[in-house]
Amino acid sequence: MNKKVKRPVVISFFNNKGGVGKSTLSINLASAFADDYKVLIIDNDPQGNCSELLSQEQDAEIKNAYLGKEINIRKINFNALLESLELRKRTKKDLSIITGGMALLDVETILKDKPAGETVLARNLKETIKDFDFVFIDNPPSLSIFVWNALCLSNHIIIPFKPGRSEFTGITNLLKIAATVRTELKHNINILGILTNMFTDTSVSSMYVADLEKSLDSNMMFENGVKATVKLMQAATFGLPVDLLFPEKEEAVVAMQDIKKEIIKKLEDEK
Repeated sequence: MNKKVKRPVVISFFNNKGGVGKSTLSINLASAFADDYKVLIIDNDPQGNCSELLSQEQDAEIKNAYLGKEINIRKINFNALLESLELRKRTKKDLSIITGGMALLDVETILKDKPAGETVLARNLKETIKDFDFVFIDNPPSLSIFVWNALCLSNHIIIPFKPGRSEFTGITNLLKIAATVRTELKHNINILGILTNMFTDTSVSSMYVADLEKSLDSNMMFENGVKATVKLMQAATFGLPVDLLFPEKEEAVVAMQDIKKEIIKKLEDEK
């Protein structure tokens, strides 16, 4: 990556529609980047899906970040997990996590009543994240106080788009949310792109993608996407990213690598 790109690059994965594969996308892209960069994934969701998908306890360390307390950033030891599953593969990935979980809900009321409550995370994590190259934030599928905090910490947004009617109509609202962060909260945030996720080889799926491409600036859409595949589900069952369970030529693994390259290119083109 171009040295002129300011680190850390903080990317929020956000769509206020559930079921678009946001958490699966987050952890698998984080894993792909962790081969070459120091990566932190922040599970900013009370559901704790990212933590679960990476075989981590859903003990909501992110709650301490909101409260201004000491945070346990957990380095993920994939080799221990691979060994326990009797898999031969070993890795040097540099991936850490701040876990999510239901305990995060305990601070929701506190944040809503607090002055500038939407910037708490940015203020409390500013020094914590500076040693990482990339920070990926997985967010809940709702426009909650947690999401506003994540957006104020992030400098980019990736919007996962699962082709469908309701997802299509919701994209405009997501673009307005990003604009609100820039104008009302005075935070410079950029939509890195809308990423087609969990798509199928059907005419209906292709129709929604084509319609979205027509309605947006051509640069808004990622060229690469992630096809719905059983391999991603199988990897999730083992609590592993797909690239640690399957060969590098596997379709889902190739897709994550292609998106990784496209993200880096987008970041470099910005400069």
